[in-house]
Amino acid sequence: MNSPNASHQIKPVILLVDGTTRSGNEVLAFALQRYGATVVGNRTAGAVVAARPFLLSDQSLLLVATHRVEVDGTDLECVVSPQTS
Repeated sequence: MNSPNASHQIKPVILLVDGTTRSGNEVLAFALQRYGATVVGNRTAGAVVAARPFLLSDQSLLLVATHRVEVDGTDLECVVSPQTS
């Protein structure tokens, strides 16, 4: 009997980003681009920061940026630029 992974094939990955791509999606785009995915579209929003949440008296939430996010010395703030647009 064949293993479920026996027919596994590596497929090309193309990722579409734009100015609304932010936060965790930018981290994912950075990682995929770093490992060979083609990134298409426009530069990302640059909204990758670690934040601390504060619940306000009116039950709204205030997020205060506390740290920049870096991977191997690369600041992820607005770092994902597509190869093609």
